[in-house]
Amino acid sequence: MTIAEIMWLIVVAYAGVQVIFLLESHGQTKIAVALPLLFMAPILLEAFSAMQNDHHPTMLFTASPLALTYLVYVDYRSLQLPTSTHLQ
Repeated sequence: MTIAEIMWLIVVAYAGVQVIFLLESHGQTKIAVALPLLFMAPILLEAFSAMQNDHHPTMLFTASPLALTYLVYVDYRSLQLPTSTHLQ
């Protein structure tokens, strides 16, 4: 696998995780999950423009791993941890 193929795999993984997390989150977590869309939408438009001019979408390749890491972190922080019960 080349580096470009790995980067495209990360872009696709980010897009899939973004959709899944948006559908499954609620309340403040949904706002936190939607936040990367504000930054990724213009980057995606730039990527389409770069690909039309036969260039690599460098910004998309740089931003997707960061956005994916952020989404995984937000999802991890929003997990409901079970409460401990004390044995008496």
